[in-house]
Amino acid sequence: MGDDGSVTETRAPRSAHLAVGFFLALAVFVVVQAGLLWVGRGAVRQDLLDRGLVAADQVDQVVDRLVWQNAAVNVIFAAASAGFAVPLRRGRAWARAALTLVGALQLFLLLVAGGLTVTGVVVLVLLVGGLVTLWVPSTTRWLAEARGPA
Repeated sequence: MGDDGSVTETRAPRSAHLAVGFFLALAVFVVVQAGLLWVGRGAVRQDLLDRGLVAADQVDQVVDRLVWQNAAVNVIFAAASAGFAVPLRRGRAWARAALTLVGALQLFLLLVAGGLTVTGVVVLVLLVGGLVTLWVPSTTRWLAEARGPA
């Protein structure tokens, strides 16, 4: 770190670029996923009715709640992923800790939700790729160099 508190310029390794890319791709993917669910809410409604999971008089309320909850959760995770990936790109070590926490929480929620769908597998791959590349030795060395001497 420089005398003025700025981060010393060191070239980021490929692993750090990959970590940022994974988390930015994840952010875009979950927002698109939420948007597609919103657009396809009629299909969700029909699927719930066909499977007999919800009574016909309650299906619209259930679909609305599902779509809104999904959108809210996905937008929060997208904002956190993108919001912490940008400072990571600048060499901020705290952003790695934040992305690890957010990624672990998202991974936990994905796995406890049960039954991975195709979109769930995509999210899983992006999360695991992002988390692994955050903690490979080259990323760790770069963040230590960017922080400067203690």
